[in-house]
Amino acid sequence: MQQPIYADYTTVENGWTVTVTCDGQRAGDRVEGGLVAARDRADTLVASVAASTGHRPVVHLLDGDALVFTTAYLSERLGIPAVARTEQAVPPVVTAEPGPTTVESDPTTVEPEPVPAPPSEDTGEPTG
Repeated sequence: MQQPIYADYTTVENGWTVTVTCDGQRAGDRVEGGLVAARDRADTLVASVAASTGHRPVVHLLDGDALVFTTAYLSERLGIPAVARTEQAVPPVVTAEPGPTTVESDPTTVEPEPVPAPPSEDTGEPTG
């Protein structure tokens, strides 16, 4: 299996620095604007550095972390504001208040009184 190509992104004032590494070769550039523009530039750098190696997977890293890159990139593509991205990813755990100690029956689920069986037909024969 071939080694992946790494595209590492770091923030700089008003943009990003993109560094692509492939088989010991490196190419980099500074990109003004958002992460989407930096990702587009990374594709160009990957094509120039890995032109002779054929199709290989590219691992995109934001400050060395692929999950952080994916989260930031998709958030920007979907238009989620930066403030929402930096807030806590997992909502805090809220402790529920204790419920009632007695269980009350729901009137809509109360079983009806049993209906008596209809009288049997009188056949005229003595019983017993």
